[in-house]
Amino acid sequence: MPAAGYTSWSSDQVKCRVPAKTAGHVQVQVTTPEGSSNTAVLTLTKVGPVVKGGPVVTSIAPATGTELTTVNVASLNGAGFATGATVSLSRSGSTIAATSVNVVSSTKITCSLTFQPGTAGTYDVVVRNPNGQEGGLTGAFTVSTNQCGAGAAPGMMTAGLVMGLLTVAGFVPLRKKPGRRTK
Repeated sequence: MPAAGYTSWSSDQVKCRVPAKTAGHVQVQVTTPEGSSNTAVLTLTKVGPVVKGGPVVTSIAPATGTELTTVNVASLNGAGFATGATVSLSRSGSTIAATSVNVVSSTKITCSLTFQPGTAGTYDVVVRNPNGQEGGLTGAFTVSTNQCGAGAAPGMMTAGLVMGLLTVAGFVPLRKKPGRRTK
């Protein structure tokens, strides 16, 4: 029986919804255009009423940033956003938490994302409501490497050599010409 849809997907984890009233031992297999995974047995238990209407992320703008900068996200769009929701970027082994998260409405969030060195890559955008429900958009945000200063070393070395030569030239004492007096 197929899942009722997935809420987030990464290289090491898939969170999905199962059809209502599903319980017991079920076989799970993930299928993508590249192929299918091995089959695993999962035991599902009914925990209680399912809260419907968890967050769904449909887009984010801007969808790119650069290391060593802060990006102000003007519109993270979707549905089911609740006051107090958190926003993060996630990829295998790395999470970047958003700051200044403002749930403008149930369909729009604004926030800020700050990128440190070494955070370049493609991330999933994840919204988590205070009740624990979360939803995301796979591969929706890209952080680029900060190229500021790249290739500057040769120019800086040349400038240093010139300054060094000028400094040495400034310390060479001038010879007095014979027969001239200075006051």
